[in-house]
Amino acid sequence: MPEFNPEKLAVMFGMPRGGSTTMYHILDQHPDCYIPFRKETAYFSFNYHKGEQWFKSLFSDRADDQVAFDISPQYFGDVRSIERIKELAPNAKIILSLRDPVEFIISSFYQTNKFEEKQEFKSFAQGYTVTGQNEVLHFNFSQNYIEKMIRRLAQEFGKTFYFMTFDNLWKTHCGY
Repeated sequence: MPEFNPEKLAVMFGMPRGGSTTMYHILDQHPDCYIPFRKETAYFSFNYHKGEQWFKSLFSDRADDQVAFDISPQYFGDVRSIERIKELAPNAKIILSLRDPVEFIISSFYQTNKFEEKQEFKSFAQGYTVTGQNEVLHFNFSQNYIEKMIRRLAQEFGKTFYFMTFDNLWKTHCGY
């Protein structure tokens, strides 16, 4: 069992409803990728209080030559995750899953209303809240949040920052 190697970490941020589940299943089939049993570790946001050893233990079965993937779209709504990733793995590969903002908001509205109190679309379109066990994240759609987050990720991670669009993923792997 290899020791956790921060140089072999890839983290997928993303607009929720931006293709992370599809990516999880694609990467889980690739022999060079190690995906923990849970798709969304949420370590750098909701589960940060569990500690670094908890996070590293999720990758304890990773082979030396495999890249460890943390696919947690909620990082997109938590700017603290950027500093936390930089602290643990400054050279981590960052994949940002993007989706048309209007489609993203509509899809998020329907998904969120499956599990939480029903909210009117007009107020939801301003932003919404996701509640974890110890954290509350606010997704804010106003004041150019999406653009600001993209710029911040590009600034912080530079050459290790990559984009993935939902439309391209859907067309490539689902044939539509």
